[in-house]
Formats: sequence, structure tokens, C-alpha cells
Amino acid sequence: MKILDRGNANLPLAFLSGLTLLLLPANAKDELTMTTVLRDKTGNELGTYTKSQQLSTWIQLFLVFATPVSIAKSDDYIYELGLATLQEAFPAGGP
Repeated sequence: MKILDRGNANLPLAFLSGLTLLLLPANAKDELTMTTVLRDKTGNELGTYTKSQQLSTWIQLFLVFATPVSIAKSDDYIYELGLATLQEAFPAGGP
């Protein structure tokens, strides 16, 4: 299983947010891509499954109280991507 995280921040907005000490909000987008390779006992590849999901993050002084919820959500996205690749590999729940 391999996870690739491609981040894309709005740099001008992030600069303005930092300049105003986080009074103005800034956002960043992450694209999480999970690739799962299934192999048999001898190491032969049986299949490759790829799923991706976009995640948006907002940064502002008044949103600091929502930070623990945001961290928990990103863990959920990774779990859901892993589950989705396994469901694609085994659609009926078994090989």
C-alpha cells in the first residue's frame, strides 16, 4: 500500500493571512492517492487498485478550536481510501 499526498496551497492568501496574524483565512488543498498492490504467495502481482480523495484545509485564528476535529477527519480519509481499494479488489467480500 502506498499513499501519495499532493498539496496545493494558495500562497498569496497564505501570505496575507500570516501578515494579518491569521485574522484573514487561508486554505490549502490536498489530494490523497492510495495505491494498493495485491500479490499471491509467490510474489506475483494479482492486481493494482488506485483511489484518490481531495481534502480542503482552512487556517484562521478563530478556527483553532476546530483543529482536533480536522486532524481526526484526515485519518478517516486515509481509512476510507484503504477500505475503498479493498472493496474494489474484493467486491463480494472475498476472493
